[in-house]
Order: sequence, then structure tokens, then C-alpha cells
Amino acid sequence: MSAIKYSKYCAKKTSNIPYYNEYCVNIKNKFVNEGCNQLISYPNEKVYDFDAYMKSKYSEHGTPPQSMDIIFGTRNRYLQAVECRFRVTSNKQIKKEELKGKMNKTRDEIVSWEMPPPEYMIFLYNDNLKERAKRKIKRYFPKTRNQKFRCEVMSSKEFITNFF
Repeated sequence: MSAIKYSKYCAKKTSNIPYYNEYCVNIKNKFVNEGCNQLISYPNEKVYDFDAYMKSKYSEHGTPPQSMDIIFGTRNRYLQAVECRFRVTSNKQIKKEELKGKMNKTRDEIVSWEMPPPEYMIFLYNDNLKERAKRKIKRYFPKTRNQKFRCEVMSSKEFITNFF
């Protein structure tokens, strides 16, 4: 089986996301704020803080709906959505309905911008939990023909290597 070839980050596509200037953040800062403690070399790139956007959009309506943490554009013209799960310490904390809600809300919001939906929904876990999370998420969201999106699980290092 061959490895998946991911399309690389595209600053221009990322900067075309609505409200980019208000919600762009350095990827290293976002990862650290989300609890990433892996010592890796980060690119000096900006990503879209989707959490901050959703909090702002729904601030008058109470609690914002759960959504993915980051979105960014890639060279193949798609957006990618990322959920940082660095603070998860147990497989029991990986809940299907929570993840499904985050993916659906993120997809719906992006489509409402008249942009194509994300190609991948990427879940980032620390190395010690990544393989167990991968098995659980594959069980929750098996690959099917009419799937709205593809799920990938990786570490922060794999993510940086694959997309940057």
C-alpha cells in the first residue's frame, strides 16, 4: 500500500479565507496554545484560527458550536481542517458524536462561504495516543464511497512534514 501524498500548504489560498486578517495566527503559537509540547521545527506560516472565528461569530448567541481548531489552504485548491487533540490523555476521551459534530459544523460553515468543503479532517494527537486514536477514528468513520470528508490521524511532527 502506498503512502498518501498530501498537497502542501498554500499561503495564497489560506489568505483567501473570509476574515483572514482577523483570524490568522502563527501555526507554532496555535499548537502551543492547544497543548502541543513536542519539540519540532515549525514553519513560519499563518493558519486560520477557526475556533476564534466561531467564538466571535456566535458570541451574541451564547456558547459557540464545537468546530475544528484550524483551517488552511493547500496547493490543490482545497481547504484542510485540523483538530488539535494534544490534551487528550485517554482513548475514552475520543467521542464519536463530539468529533462528528465538529466536522459537520466546520464543513457547513466553510460551504456557507461558497468555498469547497475540506478535503481532509485531520486529528492531531500526541505520539503516545496516536495509534489508538487512529484505530478508534477509523472504526467511527470508515471509508465509504459517499463520504463527505476523509479523516486522518497524525502527530504534530507528521502533520508539519506532510503539509509544510
